Amino acid sequence: MADTTEKTPTPTPIPTREDIRTKMLAHKGQSKIITAYGMEIELRSPSVKQLIEATSSREGESREDATARASVMAIIAHCYVPGTPSRVFSDADAEALMSLPMDGEYRNLQESISELMGIKRIVEEQVKN
Repeated sequence: MADTTEKTPTPTPIPTREDIRTKMLAHKGQSKIITAYGMEIELRSPSVKQLIEATSSREGESREDATARASVMAIIAHCYVPGTPSRVFSDADAEALMSLPMDGEYRNLQESISELMGIKRIVEEQVKN
């Protein structure tokens, strides 16, 4: 005979301030391995500080220059040697990265970074609306 008694669901405990704080501060972000320029690269979520530094405009900087710098700084902040704490590029590589051709390889790298950060999804949602 089947049990037909209703079972009351156990309520989920409400997290405390400390539970929430501990969980958020321990979060390491996302990462994924991609192939770019024929090499495997690990993309990692940047810190909030890295993102602000990469996207903040500089005094006297044109919009075009700010966009180019932000694009390059995103590459510097996100690209790691897979499985290591070593970034592929340093701030000293910014000018060399700005000299790369704007081709499919570069666009694919930028698109992968945008996906990791959720920017691509946000833009797609804005286009729909």
